[in-house]
Parts: sequence; structure tokens; C-alpha cells
Amino acid sequence: MRALGAIPDVTVLEETLQWALAEVKAQDIFIVVNSVAKNRRGKDLAWEFLQKEWENLVERFGKGSHLNTRMMTSCTEFSSEEKAVEVEKFFASATIVGATRTLEQCLESIRIRASWFQRDAEEVHAWISTV
Repeated sequence: MRALGAIPDVTVLEETLQWALAEVKAQDIFIVVNSVAKNRRGKDLAWEFLQKEWENLVERFGKGSHLNTRMMTSCTEFSSEEKAVEVEKFFASATIVGATRTLEQCLESIRIRASWFQRDAEEVHAWISTV
């Protein structure tokens, strides 16, 4: 299931997320969503899917389920302060029983990536252009 997120076609990635919701066992949906989120073409799709389906997923998994926290980790692929704020705002109004620490870790991960990118982007770009 992890390989499904490596598909470069955005339309197929969208279909993959919908397939996961309809056909995949509840305990495995997060695997598909997280694999799509790790794809640079899919991370925004996975985030939109998560926002749209969050309450349905919480209802399906149960409030306080460890599966909710696993779904939240798909947000860690972002690398901007703007996305950190967006994630923070969304989960401020969403049901996250027992997932406060996971949210804090997700936001920390996003902000660490954003800080690294801001600090080192020019040097990395310069190095890549020489390879």
C-alpha cells in the first residue's frame, strides 16, 4: 500500500485516496494517506483529503483512537510557517481527543523544516546547480 503514494499522476493519487476511504480496512487507511503525503505531488492532496474527511475518519476510528494520531502525521511533510499555521488552525477546531502531543510534534516538525529551508535554501540550490 505504501507504493501507491509514489505514483506521479495527481489524478491517480486523488483516486487512491478515495479508494482507501472506500475499500481499505480502517486500520490501514493511514498507510495510504501518509504515502500520498510523502509524494511532493501528493502532499497537498493528502492534506485536503484529511481536512475534508477528518470528522468522518474520527467517527470511523473512534474518538481518541491511535489511528487518528497516525493520520495526523501526514502533515509533517510540509515545510513552511504558513502551512504550520494552517495545520494548527484546522486542528484547533477539529476533534483530536488524546492527540494533543501528536499535533505539537507535527507542528514542530513542520517548523523545523521551514527553518532549515529558510536558513539553507540558497546554499542547497547553489550546490544542486553544480551537480
